[in-house]
Amino acid sequence: MPGNTGGVDLARVECILSQRIEAKRASDFPAADRLRDQLRQMLGVEVMDRERQWWCVHGERGDMPVMKASSHDYQRTDDLPDVDVDGVNHILAQRLQARITRDFATADQLRNRLHTRMVRVAVLARP
Repeated sequence: MPGNTGGVDLARVECILSQRIEAKRASDFPAADRLRDQLRQMLGVEVMDRERQWWCVHGERGDMPVMKASSHDYQRTDDLPDVDVDGVNHILAQRLQARITRDFATADQLRNRLHTRMVRVAVLARP
């Protein structure tokens, strides 16, 4: 990564950030907060969720890990032909990322993109 001078353990940062994203995805916000605190206290890393970036007092900067296109909670309930499943999965993963970071305007825009593909998203309350 250009401009890095701090020597922070990038693999460890990436691992903890990934765990934090999964905790937020599962609505386990206390665990996500603990992981954020761990990044701050042990590695000197601050997380900017909305910008999807992190920075370190030692000079390191980086982007948050991106979830794979299949990393979402949605299930397909039809068997219609000629559906761009990969494209839909990609938009669904982006939408979930936006919702996790509380960027609801982007999440709504992505939902509208899905509507243009005749895909409707039903968000159900978790048990």
